[in-house]
Amino acid sequence: MDKEQLRDKQGLTEIEFLQKYDASMYERPSVTVDMLIFTVVDEEKESYRKLPKKSLKLLMVKRGVHPYIGQWALPGGFVTKDESLDEAALRELKTETNIDNVYMEQLYTWGDVNRDPRTRVISCSYMALVDSSSLEVMAGDDADDARWFSVRY
Repeated sequence: MDKEQLRDKQGLTEIEFLQKYDASMYERPSVTVDMLIFTVVDEEKESYRKLPKKSLKLLMVKRGVHPYIGQWALPGGFVTKDESLDEAALRELKTETNIDNVYMEQLYTWGDVNRDPRTRVISCSYMALVDSSSLEVMAGDDADDARWFSVRY
């Protein structure tokens, strides 16, 4: 049977169902992307005779707007209605940190109900390992500052 001829339990074809569908039946949460951008750098040498130790660093931005103004956070922001998650991640990374053309992988989706005081937000996180020596990190958009922080465990 042709897809256009298939009918659901109410006797509707897919076209008829979509014409009657009311998207306002379900509240829509906001969707954001957050990026964990890592780099590995040489620590300062204690002696010129020894190889430098390596240090893992994470890029963070200082929030310039509410909520959490003045606090350090991962670069990120809201996904617009006409872009994919990947496009939003690249756009937000560029506008907040000046980093462009970075290959990122999706890491995890965060969905705790009260994780953002503004509204219900689901966030998709991305991660990348980059060579920071070739990047010019600069804060932009709603970030007051952007810099690398050492990761310790």
